[in-house]
Amino acid sequence: MDVQPDARGGVPPDGASTGSPNERRSISEIVRSVVDGITQLFRQEVALAKIEVTQALSERAFGIGVIVLGGVFIVLVVVYLAAAGVAALDLVMPAWASRLLVAAVCLVLGGIAFLVGRRSLRTASGVERTKASVKEDLEWAKQQIAS
Repeated sequence: MDVQPDARGGVPPDGASTGSPNERRSISEIVRSVVDGITQLFRQEVALAKIEVTQALSERAFGIGVIVLGGVFIVLVVVYLAAAGVAALDLVMPAWASRLLVAAVCLVLGGIAFLVGRRSLRTASGVERTKASVKEDLEWAKQQIAS
């Protein structure tokens, strides 16, 4: 069998198409091509999902860190300032009122820290790019099978 060089001057590998319009790919070549394409797409989707999950986790880690910081701050406020605040307020108001006021201030500070952390968690991105890419890949695969 005489092998002709392709348009670039090279010889195509065994079984490869030279790209001429008169050649038709066999069913097995088409199926192999589709399976190879789907396999490659699946690997790329998994890699993209890993990247997006890592990014989403790192964004959420910041929010969790702020919440933990708020919790630590609340504990520190309760331990260190509550006693001093109560003692100072005992001089100008009844003991029960001074303790209630100090508790209210601690509650407000903790609530602010909680709200900041929650907002950070809500604004973190998800895996929207992976979802969109999977939809595109499914459409591509359907077109390949249909043709």
